[in-house]
Amino acid sequence: MKMKRSYTRFKADAGTLALIDIKKGEKFHPELVGLVFEEAYKGCGIIVLAAEELQIGQIIKVAVGKLKALKAEVCWRIQLDSNVIKIGIKYLE
Repeated sequence: MKMKRSYTRFKADAGTLALIDIKKGEKFHPELVGLVFEEAYKGCGIIVLAAEELQIGQIIKVAVGKLKALKAEVCWRIQLDSNVIKIGIKYLE
C-alpha cells in the first residue's frame, strides 16, 4: 500500500534521537529511545527497539532532537527483525 505524502521528507542530522513516552501522562517520562532517520514538517521516521505498544494508531508523546515533547500518532510500522522496528509518526500539536 503506497501512502501519499503531504510534506517533503529530508534526511535527519546524524545522531538525532527521539525520546518516546508510550503512556502519555501529564508529565513527560520517556520509556524508549529511537534514532530519527527522516524528518518532515508534520512528523518523522524513527528506528527503535521493538515494542508491542508501538502499533499503528497509538497516541504517544515524543521529543525529537531539541524539540519539546509533542503528542503524536504512529502512522506506520515496519518490523525489520525480531528486535528492531521502523515507525512513522505524525505530530498532533
